[in-house]
Order: sequence, then C-alpha cells, then structure tokens
Amino acid sequence: MTADVQTAPPRAPAGVLGLLALSGAGALLCELLWMRRLALEGGSTGLALTTTLSVYMGGLGLGSLIGARLGHRGLLAYGAAELGAALCTLAVPAALAAAGPAVDQLPVAPRAGLLALVLLPPAVLHGVSLPALRGVLGSGRALARAYAANTAGAVAGVLAGTFFLLPAAGVRGSERVAAGLAATAGLGALALAGSEAPAPGVPHRAAAAPGPWPAPALLAAAALSGGAALALELCWSRVGAMLLGGSVHAMALVLATYLGCIAAGAALGARPGAGRWWPAWLALLGAGALPTVAAWRALPYGLAQLWTVVGGDGLLWAGSALVALALAPVPLASGASLAGLFQAAPPGARPAGALLAANTAGCVVGSAAAGLWALPALGLRTTALAAGALALAGGGLLLWRGAQRRAAAVALGGVLLLP
Repeated sequence: MTADVQTAPPRAPAGVLGLLALSGAGALLCELLWMRRLALEGGSTGLALTTTLSVYMGGLGLGSLIGARLGHRGLLAYGAAELGAALCTLAVPAALAAAGPAVDQLPVAPRAGLLALVLLPPAVLHGVSLPALRGVLGSGRALARAYAANTAGAVAGVLAGTFFLLPAAGVRGSERVAAGLAATAGLGALALAGSEAPAPGVPHRAAAAPGPWPAPALLAAAALSGGAALALELCWSRVGAMLLGGSVHAMALVLATYLGCIAAGAALGARPGAGRWWPAWLALLGAGALPTVAAWRALPYGLAQLWTVVGGDGLLWAGSALVALALAPVPLASGASLAGLFQAAPPGARPAGALLAANTAGCVVGSAAAGLWALPALGLRTTALAAGALALAGGGLLLWRGAQRRAAAVALGGVLLLP
C-alpha cells in the first residue's frame, strides 16, 4: 500500500459561509413551521414542541453521521442534501394532512412516533451539511466559523419567520420561502462544485481520508455541552414566558437571543489557539448558570424600570435585550466550547460528524430530561443549577485530565458554590 501524498488543506471556497447561513435560516424556519403544523394537526402545543425539538435534534445527529461518510463528496453532497431538504419541506404539509386522521385516533406516544416519521427525513438532510463540508473547509477553525455562520443564519430565520413571513404569507407561504432558501443553498453549492472542477488534463485531488474517531473525552464533552445548554435554554424559555409573556413573539426573541449568543461564542472559539481551551469553555458554561439564576430575581424590577423609559410599545424589545444580557454567559460558552472541540479534534469528516452527532444527542437527552422530568419534579431553579453543576464538574474533570490542575481545582470547587 502506498502512502498518501500529504497536501495542504484546501481553503473554503468563497460563498460557502453565505450558503451555510441560508441553509441555517431555512432549517430554523422549518422548525418553527413544523411546530405550527403539529399543533394544528395533533391538537396539542406541548406535544408539538416536544416532538419537533426531539425529532429535529435527533435528525440533525443522524444526518451528521451520514454527512461524515460523504465528506469526500464535499459541495456535491451538501448541495444534494439541501435540494432534498427543499423537496421534503414542500412535501411535509401533504404528509401531515394524510396522517391527520390516523393521528387523531392514537394515544400520545404512538401519535408522536407517527409524526416523527414525517419530520425525520428533512431533519436528517439538514444535518448532513457541516460534516459533508469538512474537507472543503479545510481546518477546525474554518469549521468553527462555518458553524457560527450557520447558527447566525438560524437567528435570521427565527426573527424573519416570526415577525414578517408568518404574518404576511401564512404557514404555507413561509414553507415555500424555507424551501426556496434550502434550494438556493443547494444550487449554489452545486455551482461552486462545478467551478472548482479541475481543468482538462489535471488529475483530481485524492479524496481526503475520513479521519479517526475522536477521543471519548471529546465526544463526552460535546454531548455534555449540548445537554446542559438545551436544559438551560428550556429554563430560560420558562423565565422569558413569565417575564415577557407567553406570546409567539416573546418566545422567538428568547430563542433568537440564545442562538445569537451561540453564534458569537462559536466565532470566539474559532480564534487561533482556542482549541486547547475547550474544557475551560465547558466549565464556564456550567459556571454561567449561577449568575443567570441569580439574575432571575432582579429581572422583574429591571423590566419595571424599562417600562418607565420605553413604555408599553417598546417593552417587548427592551425586555428581550434585558434577558439577553442576563442569559448570555451560557450560550456564549456553549458555542465556544463546540468550536474549540472542532479545533481539538483530528482532521477529517468523521470526527466532525461524530462531534456534531454527540452534541445533538446530548441536546435531545438534555431537553427531554429537563422538560419531561426535572422541571416538573425539581422546579425551575434547581433544574438550572443541576444542569450547570454537571457542565462545571465535567469541565473540571477534563481540565484535570489535561493537567490544567489550577483551573480544574477552581472549576470543581465552583460546583460546591452552586446553592
């Protein structure tokens, strides 16, 4: 067997980050619309939220593993996945309508399973994107920047869908826009792939090796980061509902704030040398739970002061800014932690796909554990502090394992400070 020729990692083609922002906007817009569809078809907002979040995150994780196997296809695989997601987005309404009569006759668990069968294919296709582009992006830092761009697009999708598209075009019109965003990203990727083709007589670059599986510590950190962040996001959704009201607009602003902070954290974690600090970011994610929980008591007074300044018309936006300041430490650390893990992982599509799959699996477990058990049984404050303690302890142990003893001692000692 001959040794592979070592070549410099390819640079990301211009426009790839823009395409990822488009696909992120389309994916989150789909998630919002699926919640609306499921609430209408299944008759339960709670079931719609739980089913959509679980299926979407689970589908992203499965798609990440599939995308890792398609890393040698790069832009072609990404483009095909986005075009497939666009077609699925247009087909979901008909599939839900066909399943509607059967759904009405089923108990809750089988009903959720049937609805999941409808929503899983587009979620899987959305999950293919980042791992499939790992070889095109060329480095862990570039992958972290791509993750930040994709998440920033998701913020735009949440805000545009809630405040503009749904009121103006309705659910069906917004679905066409979401499909158009995915199709545009897919066609753009295929066009870039064509422009990257070698000239006649120039041999193709050998397909990049998929890379080894990342170390178990990296996978555990990715899962713990996702689980703790999603559990804390659910807690903040409850706080936002109590503070700003339970309207769709208030929930969208809380979600957009959380995603925006994750994108900013990912951009921070993409800086040179940030890969070695991923255990510290995980510990900071957990430590961030303490000041955010402490801020909950002060938020109503802050909102009352804002009302005297902006009045009732501007209270939703001003209150959202107040919530953003209070919750920012957790999603910032979450985004930076995953971006650092991308840099610390071995090169190749397989490590990227495995990390994303572990992260989304943690998100599913964290959201299910918090929403179905911890919040009803333990309450809001205890659930948030427990999620923070797990992340802080995990980060401390990983710092100790990496011989960063002083930082580990601070993190592990911080667990004792969580009341």
